Amino acid sequence: MTAGGVPESLSRRRIESIDAVRGLAMVLMALDHVRLFFYEGTLIYSPTDLDETRAATFLTRWVTNLCAPAFVFLAGMGAYLRAERDPSRASTARYLAVRGLWLIVLELTVVRWCWYFNLSYDEVEGGILWMIGWTMIAMSGLIFLPRRAIGLLAAAVIVLQHLWESVPDEAWGRWSWLWVILYSPETLEPWPGVDFDPVYTLLPWIGVLAAGWWCGPWMRLAREDRRRRLFHAGALLLAAFLLLRAANVYGDPRPWSAGRSDWFALLSFLNCTKYPASLLFLMMTLGATLLLLAWLDRPPGPMQNRMAVFGRTPLFYYILHLLAIHALAVAFSLLAHGSAVWLFESPPWTKHRAPIYPAGYGVSLPAVYLIWALVVAILYPCCRWFSGVRRPAWLRRLF
Repeated sequence: MTAGGVPESLSRRRIESIDAVRGLAMVLMALDHVRLFFYEGTLIYSPTDLDETRAATFLTRWVTNLCAPAFVFLAGMGAYLRAERDPSRASTARYLAVRGLWLIVLELTVVRWCWYFNLSYDEVEGGILWMIGWTMIAMSGLIFLPRRAIGLLAAAVIVLQHLWESVPDEAWGRWSWLWVILYSPETLEPWPGVDFDPVYTLLPWIGVLAAGWWCGPWMRLAREDRRRRLFHAGALLLAAFLLLRAANVYGDPRPWSAGRSDWFALLSFLNCTKYPASLLFLMMTLGATLLLLAWLDRPPGPMQNRMAVFGRTPLFYYILHLLAIHALAVAFSLLAHGSAVWLFESPPWTKHRAPIYPAGYGVSLPAVYLIWALVVAILYPCCRWFSGVRRPAWLRRLF
């Protein structure tokens, strides 16, 4: 038996549904990143700007909203399941803190280079690894609280966040930069000539990771019991989302509007705020994540096994997919425009995009989907190979 009273054979068994849902989220993430680098509309409009976007573009972006919430929630579940095997809570805290610091370092070095293909550091973004790293560091302290307290804290942060969204940055005085990083996404200038954009503000995501930790014990129930609990929780979250979103009174700073057509009204209804991650955004995406966990928690078939390969190699996949997408964009630019200098200066979606990208840059949305399929096909054998490599303990901790 483990210290938590769980049979050792069960506590060490991988839960394939977690790997499969994580892998699905990562495959969808590649679609979003291919869109960013290749889509002709990236230089022109935001996919969530309903005054300019097209329905297909909006839905392509919308379906990828699952990625970050699923990944952070499952990271919280994984942290709990790991802690269950470790008799020392201090050891788990140390692991989370070190892992978090490593992810932050990767975000600011290797991952930034994969996005930009340069080392100028005039623009820096706090992306998803930055966010997960800091949430893990926060969780390394929270795990000493009782599980019930962690669940209440997670709910309070996620549900009550809109009570403080109107607090101006200036109200924090000399600590206004910290409030920007925690909740109010504005560009900071930590040093002259360096712009830092904390894309993923931290507070809501700390709540999501803590919620995943609180739900961790569900995954040690018998399969039918946990499927039932996951399904009921996911359905309840989605039902609550529909009711609260329809009421249009709380949960998102961007109210929906009936607009000019029924189709526009539907898109507006679904168009919840991700930066920072609103209550309604998280209810919608975490509800879907829980339903996927319930649906995929069955004897795995071929597609589930393929998704699980990606889910077992998340960090390797993340770095490799950015490198592959950016390299393919360079090859496309050389073939289509005879140059790719802009892809070594600033990615298409950044504030410097207008002066450097040629007219007509990019491909249609169907071509984006074809490139996405190519990227996933390239990555699958690489991830399958990496998942089977026997790595020393220190390397397993890093990747």
